[in-house]
Amino acid sequence: MKKVLLSILILVLCACSINSTAKKTIEDYLNGYKYLSNEVLQDLDKVTNEENLTDEQKNNYKEALKRQYQSLNYEILKESYNGDDAIVTTKVEVYDLYQAQ
Repeated sequence: MKKVLLSILILVLCACSINSTAKKTIEDYLNGYKYLSNEVLQDLDKVTNEENLTDEQKNNYKEALKRQYQSLNYEILKESYNGDDAIVTTKVEVYDLYQAQ
């Protein structure tokens, strides 16, 4: 697994509920991929259906992406607020698909 360090700087407008934090919003978003939420699976179907692929290729592509999503690991490094804006710095590790070829 190749370590990919991404500093995800996301401005989260506090349209979130009062009990929700920017950190929780990012965790929910990334966990949607890691645990293959219905929304993520629907988006995956939509994306693969738009590609010019055979059914077998679509299935292989979906399975490869699902494996990558499920192997996703992340660590929230920092969370800061400035008024209604939030910045969440996150380290994300994913499977390197290029090495798998």
